[in-house]
Amino acid sequence: MSDNQTIHVKLWWSVRQKLDRDYSISLALLDSKGAIVAQVDGAPKAPAETPGQTSVWEPGTYYQDVRSLYLPAGLEPGDYRLVLAVYQWWDGVRLPPEKNSLWPQVGSDNNYLLVQTLKVGSPW
Repeated sequence: MSDNQTIHVKLWWSVRQKLDRDYSISLALLDSKGAIVAQVDGAPKAPAETPGQTSVWEPGTYYQDVRSLYLPAGLEPGDYRLVLAVYQWWDGVRLPPEKNSLWPQVGSDNNYLLVQTLKVGSPW
């Protein structure tokens, strides 16, 4: 993988119970120090059959969320972490991951889930 490239990610979501609010989703790329170097946020972005409002999602149904994350030019070669968070759009507070989540949590206080570690190489 190199800088100045776009990563396309398809996520699948479901809810265990009806949600009383709409939440936003953040997909970000963190450098080795935990700084965000690329990020895309917002309501779920998906085909027409997936509502953008999480409050209308039905338990037991799976919804697609398609995101494109642009890697900026000039990224240093090295390992980067692709992370995911669900947050309250009205105040920016990230929801904590479930304690039995299959994905590892990144850090102790930022409520990101690690999706994948990516290696960004030198362009030559």
